[in-house]
Amino acid sequence: MIGSKLSNVMTTTKDGLLIALLLNVTLGGIYANYTMIISGIYLMLIQLTGSVTASIGNLKALSTANDEHAAIKVIQLHYFINFVCTFFCSIFLFTLLNPFITLWVGPTYTLPRSIVLVIVLNFSFNQMRQTSIAFINAYGLFWKFGLKSLIETVISVGSSLLLAGGFGWGIGGILLGTLISHVALNLWWEPRLVFRDGLRSSIRGYVNQSIYYYATLLLTLLGLFLLPQHLLSNPIVNLLLLFTGTLGLGVVLLLILFHRTTEFKNARQLLINIGWMLYRQLKRPKKTSIKND
Repeated sequence: MIGSKLSNVMTTTKDGLLIALLLNVTLGGIYANYTMIISGIYLMLIQLTGSVTASIGNLKALSTANDEHAAIKVIQLHYFINFVCTFFCSIFLFTLLNPFITLWVGPTYTLPRSIVLVIVLNFSFNQMRQTSIAFINAYGLFWKFGLKSLIETVISVGSSLLLAGGFGWGIGGILLGTLISHVALNLWWEPRLVFRDGLRSSIRGYVNQSIYYYATLLLTLLGLFLLPQHLLSNPIVNLLLLFTGTLGLGVVLLLILFHRTTEFKNARQLLINIGWMLYRQLKRPKKTSIKND
């Protein structure tokens, strides 16, 4: 687990360090504005996706041969909820980051949209793997992270240095190096570990689910990349319009593409149950204590 945490720190902080060292400090400061916003959202999502680790561990401890498919259903539901959160956060970040920073500190502190796209993709790939990490922690498989974490760091740093220094791609090369490490290793190694050593089941269904999710996310971001970002001259109204349009687009796409899937129906029922429980808690009469004189 220590190796995994150190690798995560290395891969998330090395981008800013390499930008400041290989390029210039000013560009590193501009990039820090983006990472500050994304890190806040990432920490909130980590609390959401990681809060069920203990429940997953209990499911493993209590599971028997008769309900061996229960854990697979749980990981599919967890993966879908994680995807929905990642999907909406990603499209909001890509659409609103530059307009928000323009409104906040001015247009001179914004990065090109192509660079913002790579930043958001790094966030998306890192967040999508949290489902596998939650099950790895719950099943006690983190002891196998040692060599993998070292390889991940080497791929990330080596790719960034090669693309930024060797090919002269600048900040884009540094960020693409991080994305390469996600695709080359994290995308397949962690789910394989969960299904092979944890669930001891076929990974085929998870792979098909992943292809559908990543294709939806990538095509949506590429479609947004082709749309104009400055619709109105008033920056505040423009930001609100972009927020509303992005929200509407995300909801429509989610309903069209996933409303017939089992995971969508299970997630909807889960939200209904949670809402009903909260309603009953709020409606429950409060007990009044009577003090005896």
